[in-house]
Amino acid sequence: MSLPSNDLGQEIFFEIHNNLSRQGPGSIQSTFRALQTINSNETRLNILDIGCGPGMITVELAKLGHSITAIDKHQPFIEILSTQAKEQQVSHRIVILHSDMFCLEKFVDPHMFDVIWSEGSIYIIGFERGLTEWKKFLKEDGYFVCSEITWRTTHPPAEAHAFWTKNYPEMRTQEENFEIIKKCGYELIDSFVLDEKEWWQEYYGPMEAKIRQLRIKYQGHTNEENILNEQQYEIDLYKKYSESYGYVFYIMKNITNPS
Repeated sequence: MSLPSNDLGQEIFFEIHNNLSRQGPGSIQSTFRALQTINSNETRLNILDIGCGPGMITVELAKLGHSITAIDKHQPFIEILSTQAKEQQVSHRIVILHSDMFCLEKFVDPHMFDVIWSEGSIYIIGFERGLTEWKKFLKEDGYFVCSEITWRTTHPPAEAHAFWTKNYPEMRTQEENFEIIKKCGYELIDSFVLDEKEWWQEYYGPMEAKIRQLRIKYQGHTNEENILNEQQYEIDLYKKYSESYGYVFYIMKNITNPS
């Protein structure tokens, strides 16, 4: 879901998202499928989880024995992750950083990680920029795994195209992203489209319920109601046009050093 630019919009955005277990489409099955592609021998990995949110994925990766450096800018998400890590007894495997993905070099050393993981969050910085700027943190033969909203057609419906051009103008087709991956010095290992149910079970479904609750809270408050309508519109748009866009996992191997 796109982050509004004004303060009130962001406040409502996080009120919708707070206490949701997942901050984007996906499932633990898809996470494990992507991981298995690069780690079939179950080696213990050093993973940089960028835009970790409340840390559902972070904790699951740590439970497998991997070491995670988890980064997010939103303090309430960091607090949830810290609590979950303690409850799941994996806090010793997770370094949590309250940081901005736009300035990671202040907190993270170069060539340090076996894997960069960015599930549902690379859109914040942009797909090509993320692949380019975060490359320096990977080991020479490291892997980059991310999920990214992607056009599934070269001729999307006008309504969907207008919405996403406004909210994420860098959204591209899989084939265009394949070219960017190659351009940025990675080898594409695998890619797969998330099933529609992975938008609903842990993301849009709970979010829609939260929006209904907030409509009661903000009844009669025109600005807040307008923001809730905007957030609901994105959900309704996917209901109408799910065949034309979706989230795609991209699994890549670093094959060139950053310039």
